Amino acid sequence: MLEEIISLILEVLYSTLLESSSPLTWVNKSTHWPLREIESNIVNSKYLVGYKLDKLFHEIDNQHLIQILSKKISDQKFLNILKIILDSNYLNEKEAIHSLTNIPRVLGGHLLYVLWDIYYNQVDSFVTNYLRYLKFRNIARKNHTTQKNFKITKLRREKLVNSASKSEKKFGNLEFLIISYIRYGNQIIILLNRKADYHLALLVKQKLDTFLTRKLQIKKYESHNQIIDIQTGQFEFAGYEISLRQQKVIIRASLSHLINLLLKYRFIKYKKNRQIRPISQTKLLAQENLKIVENYNSILYHLTSYYSGISTNKRLQYCEYLLKFSCAMTLAHKHKSSISKIFKQYGNDLNIQSKLNAQSVKFQSQYKNYLQFWQLEQSFLDPFIKYQ
Repeated sequence: MLEEIISLILEVLYSTLLESSSPLTWVNKSTHWPLREIESNIVNSKYLVGYKLDKLFHEIDNQHLIQILSKKISDQKFLNILKIILDSNYLNEKEAIHSLTNIPRVLGGHLLYVLWDIYYNQVDSFVTNYLRYLKFRNIARKNHTTQKNFKITKLRREKLVNSASKSEKKFGNLEFLIISYIRYGNQIIILLNRKADYHLALLVKQKLDTFLTRKLQIKKYESHNQIIDIQTGQFEFAGYEISLRQQKVIIRASLSHLINLLLKYRFIKYKKNRQIRPISQTKLLAQENLKIVENYNSILYHLTSYYSGISTNKRLQYCEYLLKFSCAMTLAHKHKSSISKIFKQYGNDLNIQSKLNAQSVKFQSQYKNYLQFWQLEQSFLDPFIKYQ
């Protein structure tokens, strides 16, 4: 209860600040928000700089966060309460990773999310108020890789910020090197101007590396980063695979991610020849036939809901096929039967009739009438949480 009250207070105090430097905070935004932002801006880009921060917070970081909070909060008693909470190793209490999004999942209140957002807002401010004001026309010169050409003093940066018009201050302005910046939790996506080359992408990465190391004391092994040419390769974010081909955005479910999940939670396995084979889910063997099928339908429903933003559903159809045969094998395992007998008895859609009443359930395909859309107000449940 106390944590929730503190969380609400901090959200009110910092909402304007957070939204001004990063339009996306993971406290109140669905995972589909950053995905939609990427889809909207990627056509004007070529190189992407991506980060995943797995910082381990120490006492010095807690003190730094208290200093940040004290700039807005003068109530010493309130700050003392926050200090007690932080000293309990609170910032490192990640419960688990959401299976689909790969984002840390915290049970209960939002305080941990809010504190992380306030801490990582330093990164948002650095990119928004410094890196993004590197005008492309000023740096796309013959010797653009030299550090000297890019040095921006504090005074010059302030002049750039103050003199910029409202249109210039918005990301997407093609005069600037960075056209889009997204931080969702501990993951960062920076999209560069489509005229930028690899050396400019490397420059942005080097400057952000320096900031993370010196300002936030983030060690190299706590920061996983990459530079990707999105016109020839693809990148993964929150379980989606995104690429750009001939100025067309292609958004698919990450098949490697989904296969790894089905392997991890033992719905499939590799045979000796490395081919994939569905297997029975032993955690469901004690359930009634009807409940077994309902559990598989639940997984499919949540997969369909989360991956509603994909532009092609072939990979999800493949996962549906694997889950359908895993369901049939679970029923066969339960009744010491064969999979062929199960399909013969219950039909191709595994239509199960209840022995107690007229209720029935069948394995339901989710992709017959597929329509791409983003669910911006939806909170997505982890369909594999009961199998962990």
